[in-house]
Amino acid sequence: MTPPALPDRRAPAARPRPGRIPPPPTPLAPPAPPNPTATILVERLVPDDLWLLARRAIPATPKRPQGGGRQRVDDREVLAAIVFLAGSGCSWRQLPPVFGVSWQTVHRRFTEWTSAGLWDSLCAMASDRHGTPVRADWTRIACHHIRKRAGLSCRAGSFPRGDRPPSPPPGA
Repeated sequence: MTPPALPDRRAPAARPRPGRIPPPPTPLAPPAPPNPTATILVERLVPDDLWLLARRAIPATPKRPQGGGRQRVDDREVLAAIVFLAGSGCSWRQLPPVFGVSWQTVHRRFTEWTSAGLWDSLCAMASDRHGTPVRADWTRIACHHIRKRAGLSCRAGSFPRGDRPPSPPPGA
């Protein structure tokens, strides 16, 4: 014998009145305004000439098979955090919150980009540029530090300090 069904105590669904248009659904949360400190920091750590090189070399965003999820963090912000971590030598967990990116996201992208060979191609593109921009030295130094953080060796001809070969030992 089955027990009797309990009465449905939920409120009845609101039906729009005839002739009225229902209001559009409200967004969940308004987008956060950009942090001016983070924007300045990102532009200083990843100048436009470095970003132009990196944007071409960064692999395409993988498509999520299940769809949905959170919006992907900007690649330039993540690259700025990676440059900061590589230059300062601090651990992943000590990433300052001013970047607006979690250390887990930065580490995940770092490993994705390392396995995709981004640092090799970025270093090669920085060394192959003929019209030397103002920040070419910064680009090469950043590439060197990131490759070092990734555990990759510097290739022959890839000098950490611009286009200068290492100075000969004294007395040579």
